Amino acid sequence: MDVVRKPGRGGLRSAGAPDDDPFPVRGMDAIVFAVGNAKQAAHYYSTAFGMTLVAYRGPENGHRESASYVLESGGARFRSDDRRVG
Repeated sequence: MDVVRKPGRGGLRSAGAPDDDPFPVRGMDAIVFAVGNAKQAAHYYSTAFGMTLVAYRGPENGHRESASYVLESGGARFRSDDRRVG
């Protein structure tokens, strides 16, 4: 695969066919956000983007060191994580 610099834009693009990609990404599971307050972040994503809460992990179900919320909207999935150190 050759990498070619586009004139005047400073960006890179692949000159080869998609089958030549040494690291083909066909999809993804979730975007993970490391936040200070996972509950507040989940509320924001739900309110601002209309996402639906589909999963929770935290102290109430045996995970004392962190809390995580998973929200979905169509094919997009966000996970907000906070770590409690102490």
